[in-house]
Amino acid sequence: AKFVEECRFCIDFETLSPDCQCLKQLMLAGTYVKVTEAEKAKFVEECPVMRGEIEAWAKKKKLDLKAATAAKLELDIVDKSFKVSPDKPVLLRIKEYCQNPEDTATWNFLTPMEEWRNIQTTVDSAGVCRCTHLLLSACQLKTNLKIWGKKLGQLPMLEELDLRFNHDLKGSISDMYEVVKQLKVLKLSGTQIEGTISKIASLAAPAQKLEVLHISDTGVSGLFQDLQLIVPCLVEIALNFTKTTGTVKGLSNVVTIAPKLKKLGIRSTEITG
Repeated sequence: AKFVEECRFCIDFETLSPDCQCLKQLMLAGTYVKVTEAEKAKFVEECPVMRGEIEAWAKKKKLDLKAATAAKLELDIVDKSFKVSPDKPVLLRIKEYCQNPEDTATWNFLTPMEEWRNIQTTVDSAGVCRCTHLLLSACQLKTNLKIWGKKLGQLPMLEELDLRFNHDLKGSISDMYEVVKQLKVLKLSGTQIEGTISKIASLAAPAQKLEVLHISDTGVSGLFQDLQLIVPCLVEIALNFTKTTGTVKGLSNVVTIAPKLKKLGIRSTEITG
């Protein structure tokens, strides 16, 4: 099939569910789909309604089944799958909540993710580009995190999440429970995000990946000693201007089991002693 200039974006056939109606809607919307011969055959075989339509249309147009399939579905048959990252639609949904358009101006289906601002990427073992760092500090995120926070869990290779200084950003640590467990860097300072230290620790403890935790000037509270579940991995902790409680003795006990710790911020907290 010909590439149509007015198409909105390209999409990888592998990312589509085997749903005839879904594919028809994409075609009507001007989406340009690239597909391998094997993928095309499998789709038609598993979708009897589509197969019947194609066979009837081929007979009417006096075309062989292969030509009719490519034309009817408006597919571009390629030798190798054109892999579009499934991270793209997730990030584009998050983009909707950024009030400063400059921060995500490059985020669109036509631009490779490697060229997007405020993210870093890698290529996974299947050759698909994946987001590893999402850096949205001071980008005027105002929507409650509860609305889109769970989408972060759909970025399986995300290692760093930086939402600092979005002063109107509200929500809870629990709204990000699916992603906290996989992060190496979590920066939430200067937001209205709430939660407890014990919640962060319990989410991050199983993977033992979290190295940097910045939650200064947030609604996070709780006992400093609750960090002992994850402190062996932590390199930086910033709890300034939070309602963190505990004692100096308790703090010392935790720090002694933190061999990698280089920075600790506890100014204007409720730690006593």
